[in-house]
Amino acid sequence: EDMLSEGDTRAAARALEALGGAAAAAAADRHEIGRLGEALDTAQTSLVEAREQVVLRDKEHAVRERDLETLREEERKTVAESEGLRQSLEDTRLQLRECETDLAAARVGAVAS
Repeated sequence: EDMLSEGDTRAAARALEALGGAAAAAAADRHEIGRLGEALDTAQTSLVEAREQVVLRDKEHAVRERDLETLREEERKTVAESEGLRQSLEDTRLQLRECETDLAAARVGAVAS
């Protein structure tokens, strides 16, 4: 009477079989979770490295922008100096023409006297 009936034995066997299947599925799930965790760690590492590259590129870009602005300022100064030199050359040419005119007038005056 303490013995299980044949139906109870079959039900217990089915329950044990189902429990074994559930344990195997849980083990597979744990393995998949571990694999996904490793993939997530790799992705996070790649993201950190990519962020570091972006920061580095931003710094390089800022340096280039400063260099470009410095070059633009130097260009503005050079253009201003060139304009000053051009004006000075034009003034010198005008003075030379005045001197030539004065010299021609002096020659005419010397020939006339």
